[in-house]
Parts: sequence; C-alpha cells; structure tokens
Amino acid sequence: MKKFLKVFLYGLLIILGIILLQFAYNEYQVHVFDQSYQEKTLSSKDRATLKELDTLKQQYGGVIWPSFDSADIPAVLYNDRYEFMSGPSVDPDGWQRVKDTASSGIVYYRRQADDPQAFAVETSAGWAGRFSILDMLNRDLLMNLRRDLPSPLNRILPSQMIMKSNDFHIAALFHEMFHAHQANQAPEKFAQSNALAHLTNQYPYRKDTLNNLYSLEGRYLRSALRAKKAGEKKALCRKFFRTREKRRQLLPEKMVEFEKRYEWLEGLAKYVEMQVYRVAADHSEDLSFDYSEEMPHWQTDMNNMQDLGGVDGSTRFYLSGMAQARLLDQLSEEWKSQVMKPGIYLEDLLMEKAGIQAMNLKTKH
Repeated sequence: MKKFLKVFLYGLLIILGIILLQFAYNEYQVHVFDQSYQEKTLSSKDRATLKELDTLKQQYGGVIWPSFDSADIPAVLYNDRYEFMSGPSVDPDGWQRVKDTASSGIVYYRRQADDPQAFAVETSAGWAGRFSILDMLNRDLLMNLRRDLPSPLNRILPSQMIMKSNDFHIAALFHEMFHAHQANQAPEKFAQSNALAHLTNQYPYRKDTLNNLYSLEGRYLRSALRAKKAGEKKALCRKFFRTREKRRQLLPEKMVEFEKRYEWLEGLAKYVEMQVYRVAADHSEDLSFDYSEEMPHWQTDMNNMQDLGGVDGSTRFYLSGMAQARLLDQLSEEWKSQVMKPGIYLEDLLMEKAGIQAMNLKTKH
C-alpha cells in the first residue's frame, strides 16, 4: 500500500510539473506575441516566406493549378500599421519601395494599412493575395484561445498545438493568391460570389434538420474520396446529391445560391491549400521549409467531413467545396479548365463527371 501511495504521489508530482511547465510556456508565448506589430520592414521569417513562395510558385505553380506559375499575382503581407507587397510586375502606385539590405534578394513595397483583411485585394499592380505576417497570425490564434476557452483550460492547453510556422503561412498565402486568380480568370463570377459573403452571418447554422443532412453529405463525400473503384465513387456521389437535394428543399433560394457560390469561392481556395502542401512535400528537395509538420491540420479537415453540419460557421462550405474538388481530380482531368467558366460550379461539374442526371438542387445561374 505504501509503495502504491509513493508511486501515486510521484506520478501526481510529475503531472503537476508538466502542467506548470506548460503554463509557464504558454505565458511566455503570450508575452512574446501579444503586442502591436508596426515595423516598417518585414522580419526575416516573413522574408523567408516570400522567398519560398516565389520559388514554389515559379517552379510548381502550374502543378498546383494550371497556369498559376505564369500568373501575375503579387503577394501582400500586413501588420498592424503597414502592408508589404512582393512580386508585382510593375512598381505599384501609392507604394514605397523598401530599402531593406537584409531582404535576401526579395524586393518589396510598403504602404500605410487601412484595416486590411485576408483575401484578394485589387491594386494598381492588379489583383493580389493578402494575408497577415506570421507573428500576427500566431498572436491572434493565442488570444482567441485565451478568449474562447474557459479558465484554467485556456492557460494550460498546449499552445504549440495551434501555433503556425512558415509552411502553413505559405499555404495561407497561396489560398488568398488563388482568390486573386479567381478574380482575374472569372471576374464576374468572383464578384457575384463575393457579393454574397454577407450571408455567412445569416445562414441557419443551428438548424438541426439541416445540420444532420449536411453531416450525411460530408460522410458520403469522405467515403467517395476513399473509395477505390470509380463505380463506387459515383454511387456515393449519387447518395451525396440525393441528400443535398433533400436538404436544399428546406433552404431559401438565396441561401442555396450562397452555398454553391461559396463552395466555388472558398472551397477551391481550400483545395489549393492542400495542393500546395502535397506538391511541396513531393518536391521538398528543391524547397527550404519542412512540409510535414502541418499535415495533421489537413487530416483534421478530412475528419471534420464526418460531422460537417457541426463545423462552425462558413468553414463547412470550405470543406464541402474542397472535397468536391478533390473528387473531381479523381474523376476528370479537364475539370479545372471548366470551373472558371460562367455559370459552372463545383456541384455542376461533379454531377456531370459522376454521370448523374440533373437534380432539383434549386440552383440557378
């Protein structure tokens, strides 16, 4: 009994020690990142991201998405006070070239920030993809963790689980740059889809009947992605569309329109994120970053397909659109040349490639 008690006490001390160490580490991370970022130049890690981004785009952009390697799409990083643009083909109006001798060959420009958001932005140098600097991303992740979780869990949960590194930063920038590509390739469809973004706050996310059906759609999509034979994939696609047809009868027309357009807008960009990681991992010998660290993130996304109706907010459309795009990869070689055309959306192409007759999905072009 005494031996058991001794082992128990030792174990308890070890657990308490681990908790205290994690608490101290979390407090240190908050101390490091919880600040205002107003530097006039980019940090070495952000310059490294831009350099890697350029290498990956130039060498393998066409593998990630057709013609993306030759597309003229600048990247914009921003902090709390400034925006920084790299990769424009011409000097952008209203931007000052940064004289940064430590920039490792990266030429970039600066202007005053005016409440920038992560998305595509139209500039005098054309559409660009815009995202925050890496330290701001990690600051926001840490502070959201503190805000959203109850105490003391928010103080001891391993913060390293959510902190991001340059490899994730690369994928996030590609996501936003792909939005710029959508704006260039399909300007009217991009504008129409983006114009419905305000409906993200009006969608009936908490209606159980809709959520249960949406989760079933996600399970069919996930099973279809894992199926080995084309016939099995197509059969699961039919089940997906029958379920979607049933769910769509319960939605107002404007929400149906929002769904299909948002799957095209954000689902394709999410698909590109995963493509970036897959292509980078396949060609890691030509690149500088480690593209294995964030792989669990993508696995989490795929696991969320099991309960798609339980995914918070509009993220569900990112995932359902991404899954349809990945299925199209498995069923067709030419779908990417069709998806930018007017009036064509992911569900239209998937239905066609799976050999499914038109259903009443309450969509209109």
